[in-house]
Amino acid sequence: MARLTSNSLGSPSAAARILRAGLRSHPHDPYLWHGLAVHETQHGAGDDASVSLARRYFRRAIACRADLPHPYHAWGLWESRRGRPEMGLAILRRGLEQVPGREGHRLCHACGTVEARLGMWARAERSYRRGIAGVPAWHRARSFLCTGLGAVYAKSRRRERARKYFREGLRDNQRHAQGWAAWALAEEREFKDVEAARKVYAEAVGRYEASCRNGRGLRASARNSGNKWVTVYRHWANLEKKEGDFKAASDIYARGVEAFDNDWKLWVDWAKTLYDDGEAIDLVELTFEEALTRAGTSTADPYRTYAEYQMDLGRPYRARAIFQHGAATVSDSDDGRPRGLAPLFHSWAVCEWSAGGPPDRAARLFDLALQHAPARSSPDAAGPPVRAGEGDARLVRSWILLSRARFELFGRENARLAGHYASMAVVEHGGGGTPEAWTLWGDVACRLRDPGHARTCFERAIELRSRGRGKKG
Repeated sequence: MARLTSNSLGSPSAAARILRAGLRSHPHDPYLWHGLAVHETQHGAGDDASVSLARRYFRRAIACRADLPHPYHAWGLWESRRGRPEMGLAILRRGLEQVPGREGHRLCHACGTVEARLGMWARAERSYRRGIAGVPAWHRARSFLCTGLGAVYAKSRRRERARKYFREGLRDNQRHAQGWAAWALAEEREFKDVEAARKVYAEAVGRYEASCRNGRGLRASARNSGNKWVTVYRHWANLEKKEGDFKAASDIYARGVEAFDNDWKLWVDWAKTLYDDGEAIDLVELTFEEALTRAGTSTADPYRTYAEYQMDLGRPYRARAIFQHGAATVSDSDDGRPRGLAPLFHSWAVCEWSAGGPPDRAARLFDLALQHAPARSSPDAAGPPVRAGEGDARLVRSWILLSRARFELFGRENARLAGHYASMAVVEHGGGGTPEAWTLWGDVACRLRDPGHARTCFERAIELRSRGRGKKG
């Protein structure tokens, strides 16, 4: 009931109320504590208090029933995604010690996944094999375990063994989208065989579409099959774009939106591909408009992407109108969910600055971007900076602050205020800052005739870049 309330009705707060009401009547129910923990990881503020609360709920679930695999599985993977894979792995292994034989297959898969991310290939192989040995041949989990093992062999360039396990994972589960995608990506990235990857994608999508045409039609079936297959279409289109065949990529997106008509991201990707392929602007804009219709009030991301496209065309006035439309549309629905307003206001600020608009307007938009950015969480994850709107909350806020520092330095010639924002970008990052932030801070120090501090900043930037933390893409 709580999951139905949260997912179908779009009310995370109502779901939490239902779970807490259940716990008042059943305070020792491990499933309710687990549900509340997962709810906090998905809908909590993401700050220190929220993280501590989620951990406390997971611990309560385990205390109520130590042999229940669910809390170990969800908690371990959550910690890994947050940038603490060692902690996540310790939780998963503790679960394997407590959960009896066959019921631990999900923990084996999760252990193998985290170990593979850490490059612990031998351990990952053992975890996947342990899981495979613990489930019967017909069990659905076998598909995921075989796919994971195939990916491990692919990383070690054992091509035939990898293919064997990819095929085995798909043998009894032809609709295992993740398995098809993992196999095709292995052919493309590990074995550098584009034609083999194309064949895998073509077979996967062909089988999927054929299986869906069962009287209800492709689109009706796709609505009930989740969004895993969208990823297969997208990966295939990305391969064709990397190979320079934008027409083939466009055709794949056309097939994708036929199956997943309501997926606005597919419509956006299709619009960008049409643009890259030199199609008529009217067709590109019509496709973007279809994306906006599908997104509705759920997110500002398609509005931002459409406006950035207009900026690329040198149409700042048209871009401004789309930014305004997106901000107004999405702001009307405030249920506490992140809706992409921070990156929209960030891009809008950059648009106003680039177009020579009033500086105060750009400054106000930068302020709104920070206001709508996700709350800062604990600085226990490391990684490269990202564009505003992606990834960890700390990195989002840090990147917005860095843009504001550039605006103050180059747009308003205010070096002291630029230094303030550059320093905030470093502090907000929480992992020692980024080369971009330290370089800008060094530029500010040069403007302020402080060579000692400038040297310190530039040396720090060089050190971070040598460690591979620079901007990607």
